[in-house]
Amino acid sequence: MNRRSLLAFALALLAPLAACVSQSTYESARKELDASARALGEVSEHARACDTEREELRTERDAARARGDELQAAVDELNRQLAATREEADAEDKPQALDRLPPASETEPYPPGLALKPIAVKDLNPLRLRARFEAGGWALVNPPTEASEDRYRGVVFPVVRGAMGGAVAIYEYDDLAAAARFEESMRAKGAATARHDRKVVSVLIQRYDGVATKVLKFILGS
Repeated sequence: MNRRSLLAFALALLAPLAACVSQSTYESARKELDASARALGEVSEHARACDTEREELRTERDAARARGDELQAAVDELNRQLAATREEADAEDKPQALDRLPPASETEPYPPGLALKPIAVKDLNPLRLRARFEAGGWALVNPPTEASEDRYRGVVFPVVRGAMGGAVAIYEYDDLAAAARFEESMRAKGAATARHDRKVVSVLIQRYDGVATKVLKFILGS
């Protein structure tokens, strides 16, 4: 067998092997391509999910900003109403033509002829209470004392007018029964009291019988 015949014989033997190798390489490459396509699809799907989530977050952020603007507007309105209420309280509780009233003696609970607009206990607060007893000529001896515990909150005003001295207080309890017990205990000490639900107003004037009741009635405009 000459060289040419030997070469042809060898090529004939290697042809099936080459075809097998080419088919295997093709299948492997196709699998890798399919895997790459699937991975690319997953990446694209994840990117679309991220875009959707980003859009939702942007929508929530815009809604939160809108709510924040609404809340700020509500706070501004409440502050405006509070300022108007304070001005109204000052106007209502300010004594009218006090300089033209006859002078009061040292034992008068308030200037004769002076009366304030009626107010309910439930509508009283420390600011309005102070405005009302000061309108009657009572002055603070010391700064008011604030009391606050788990079951109540209160403010006590140490007051004086001429020769008289005592305290005016307002308390608000969390429990109705506790408010009633406090009211009874203050009455037992000689204080004049008025209560609405869980809010109690108390006036205690030392050494002058009946003055506390008159001061309380003056404060309430009754």
